[in-house]
Amino acid sequence: MNYYEILPYVGIGNLKFGISPSTAEVILGKPKFSDFNTDTGTTTQYWENNGLQLEFSKDDENLISISMYSNINNIKISDIIFDWNTSSSTYNSLIKSDPSAMKTVGITVFFKHGIAVAGLLGDDNGDKSITAFSKGQWTPEDPCLEQIL
Repeated sequence: MNYYEILPYVGIGNLKFGISPSTAEVILGKPKFSDFNTDTGTTTQYWENNGLQLEFSKDDENLISISMYSNINNIKISDIIFDWNTSSSTYNSLIKSDPSAMKTVGITVFFKHGIAVAGLLGDDNGDKSITAFSKGQWTPEDPCLEQIL
């Protein structure tokens, strides 16, 4: 079985941070659509009925983050095979394994795993996401983040 294996600060599977949109297209095929964010200057491309989203930087158009939503299965985080239906137990395992984890409104950032998650403690799979990010996208010094108590 092929997994969307998250490699902290490297990427997910063959999708490595730093690749260009054209390289992503070779790996995944043509995106469903693309959206330019005028506030951040980043471009997000969408695949798998919007369940897989790749964000590219404004300066050099390199891949900086990969988001996955509940229609994406076979996700692997370290030794954990992720299941959207049991996401709260996975969340608690991640908290125990990562003392560097921090939070902001609706998001928990796990620096050890290079991911930011949302909605994993809730019941609605449609509200859940996992985003793998490249170095520098989140830092513990971010004033929006606070330690998890």
